[in-house]
Amino acid sequence: MTTLPINPFRFSLIGSATSPSQWRDLARRAEACGYSALLVPEHLDTPYSTLSLMSIALEATTTLRVGSHVLCNDLHNPTMLARDIATLDAFSHGRVELGIGAGNRPQDIALAGVPFYSAGQRIERLEASVQHIKELFSQQKGGGENPEGISHADTLAFPPVIQHPHPPIYIGGGGKKMLAVAARQANIIGITAKAGGAHGHLDLNDITPELLQAKIGWIREAAGERFSSLEFSMPLLGIALTEQHRQGFNWAARMFGFTVEQLEKSLLSVSGTVDSISDELYRRRELYGISYFTMGAINLERFAPIVERLSGK
Repeated sequence: MTTLPINPFRFSLIGSATSPSQWRDLARRAEACGYSALLVPEHLDTPYSTLSLMSIALEATTTLRVGSHVLCNDLHNPTMLARDIATLDAFSHGRVELGIGAGNRPQDIALAGVPFYSAGQRIERLEASVQHIKELFSQQKGGGENPEGISHADTLAFPPVIQHPHPPIYIGGGGKKMLAVAARQANIIGITAKAGGAHGHLDLNDITPELLQAKIGWIREAAGERFSSLEFSMPLLGIALTEQHRQGFNWAARMFGFTVEQLEKSLLSVSGTVDSISDELYRRRELYGISYFTMGAINLERFAPIVERLSGK
């Protein structure tokens, strides 16, 4: 059986902007605290462009990686998206990560005025787009037609990327089809619970230890020889370092539609002392290969002692 991928720990914040100064300050604080990356969501009911915020965060920092978490595939032309990401990679000296997904929020699609395909169709379109994007990153011209039926022209001016063969691609999911696409196409795989409903809330019953092992098995089967080269990621929705910091769970429960009790029992949370949380993350890496943890920017200071303790180890 192929060995689990065991990578150094890294931690990233997922954040959005309320003002130019707040956004630059968040990026600089994340960098100063040793976080690996600042990740930007894409929702059309929030006011700012994901790619523009990525550019500003990169300009405000010198070592911090910046990524999308995640772009909705059907809102982007894959040729233009690849060109935008390559430009950011070139101008940031290789600090970009591309997170992209099939999209599970109907309201985003409705606000954009584009068709909302079935889940199966969205997943198929995602894989076709990522394949096309990777061809462009690798400068493999003449690769056929992209998902929109537009032939790739030999005259397309495309910047050379710094990270080879392309910036890391993140794809996350909880279902077998999405995780299989991630296993075939992504460098970083976000393993989480299935999402559903109008707001895409996660089903915490879908991320038990037994189901997590099953999900890793699906990835192993679909990835083949590339399995050991992957990086596994998991979101931490609830974080509490001491009883005095239970507001971390209270906020997350309200934000994601859970009870505090549900969140406390979930693999999508951690609680305890710096020592006990560190031990738990080592255990998760050993059991599941998960070494990359993402969390809301509200946790920046709360989780900083863990970042200082474990990053790069």
